Amino acid sequence: MVYRERDARLWADYYGIGFREPPSHHFDFWLLARAATAAKRLGRAADYGWRICAAVYGTDAWPIDETVCIALAEEIGLAAHLFWATLQEPETERVLAAAAEEAFRRGAFGVPTFFVGEQMFWGNDRLTILKHVLKKWPSR
Repeated sequence: MVYRERDARLWADYYGIGFREPPSHHFDFWLLARAATAAKRLGRAADYGWRICAAVYGTDAWPIDETVCIALAEEIGLAAHLFWATLQEPETERVLAAAAEEAFRRGAFGVPTFFVGEQMFWGNDRLTILKHVLKKWPSR
């Protein structure tokens, strides 16, 4: 087992979630990014992000296509027709492109990446440090 897969299995175990290596790493990342952006535009980014990662790495759902993306949206309470319409809107692509440009400008290079002010936190193992910083962050 390669290091990345072993590490992913350990993190999944730590979080108490299932893990399986996807049958292929040839899937439509653009669709997944657009779907996550559509969910963000509909106010459900965190819930949808959790569901789509669980689908890719913790279920037998394959391939992750538009039908699966819509079903995941419905699982978190988004209406299929509204999610589909938002997924297709040019504004969703514009928001996604703007986020990618900002991430690049700020030096992001992988996922997950979080920013608190100008401080960048990259990697799942940095979440503990990120939580620590947020507890000390001045409320605004």
